[in-house]
Amino acid sequence: MLARGVSKGDVVATLSPPRAEFFILFLATARIGAIWLGLNPKSTQRELNHILGDAKPALVFSVEASGSRVFRDELAAMGIKPDQIVILDDALAFAEFNRAGEGVDPAQLREAVCAVGSDDPALIVYTSGTTGAPKGALLSQGGMVRSFHTQASVAGVQNVRILNNLPINHIGSVGDVSCYALICGGLVHFMDAFDPAGSLHAIDEKRLTVWGQVPVQLLQSLESNSAGKCDLSSLELIFWSGGVASRQLVERLRDITPRLLNAYGMTEATSNVAYTPFGASISQLSETVGLPAPDCEIKILGDDGKSLPVGQEGEVCVRTDRLMLGYLNRPDATRETIDADNWLRTGDAGTIGADGFLRLTGRKKEMFKSGGYNVYPREIEQVLEAAAGVSVAVVVAAPHPVFGESGVAYLIPAPGASLTEKSLRDWCKERLANYKIPKQFRVRDSLPMLAIGKIDKVALKKDAELAFHGL
Repeated sequence: MLARGVSKGDVVATLSPPRAEFFILFLATARIGAIWLGLNPKSTQRELNHILGDAKPALVFSVEASGSRVFRDELAAMGIKPDQIVILDDALAFAEFNRAGEGVDPAQLREAVCAVGSDDPALIVYTSGTTGAPKGALLSQGGMVRSFHTQASVAGVQNVRILNNLPINHIGSVGDVSCYALICGGLVHFMDAFDPAGSLHAIDEKRLTVWGQVPVQLLQSLESNSAGKCDLSSLELIFWSGGVASRQLVERLRDITPRLLNAYGMTEATSNVAYTPFGASISQLSETVGLPAPDCEIKILGDDGKSLPVGQEGEVCVRTDRLMLGYLNRPDATRETIDADNWLRTGDAGTIGADGFLRLTGRKKEMFKSGGYNVYPREIEQVLEAAAGVSVAVVVAAPHPVFGESGVAYLIPAPGASLTEKSLRDWCKERLANYKIPKQFRVRDSLPMLAIGKIDKVALKKDAELAFHGL
């Protein structure tokens, strides 16, 4: 990278499934004080274009293709120059890139390494705001170290052998799995994508000791054809984040190992800020997100900005020495999210009980989680509004028995236009990642309105929930 002119503060992107190469590139980037950015091959060209335009990477490492998509061509169309692209699965090109480093003066490398400090940014993870516009959260070198040392201490596994099938643009893949294993001196088994049966076979064949997924993935694995055929006795710890695990799922997981962790976190706090303790009851594992992490403070704020007493619902706020440095190019959004006393407003609603356990009750923001992924209604609405024949588009969340929550789109057609679910779904498939696509599309002549002239989203949400009830 130094031979290519990468210097401290430059952004280096990697577009790849979760493979060992991505983590090696992350570590090399951080080593010289550059900032690593993970990109998901499943993201649409529209999504990638926004992120690359905002982050402006000096160098992009990419797989050649995925399905019918040729990323070298897509990157070029986004303005990335040929000499800024390194194709990971082009063995000759990658070998040539590495050979160039042999000519770098060791003194130059030492100088670059010695110039890196704990407060320097190491990583950008894009996470959307309430408007749906992706924002790049800058995470520091020291924050990464502190966060995953905390996770290692809480988890308490001596021989970490862990599965990583999570997309590399997610803090879970880089941090909760890979950095955690690195700090523990462990092993990471990479899979290109989550596969329910394949995950169980990997645990069996590689004798993995730690398994971390979002709850829906755990459920899908346990309901796959391989469940009951694979030996999972090597597992010492199963943990999840990004959603609620039902009581029934927790009971099934406890049959595999008694050591279970439910973690609650967010990118802006460099991952998890609360964990259920070992020995937590089934109810605590399924209904709460545990106690504050050893290096975190959590409080509940009311609408007036004052702390609320035990049991009262308000916004969950977090303070820790590993909060993000800020949003890239968005000082305004940073100020809205982190106050002068270093409290992060999560946008989640919850309560803290007399037992100290944090219970999440909803989200103050409109964001919802589908299969563990953050989904922002406004982003979907903007895509639908651009479709031919759409006059009005509103997206709300509804409970879903598999994914936790899913989107329901309500649409009013333009005069004379005819909208079909197939055409709307196909339109979204070309412009949105799969988990963002609404599970239902409902075309209406009109939508309920509030007296002030705004669409009544509360009424729509109730309508959506009634339709999903009993699924």
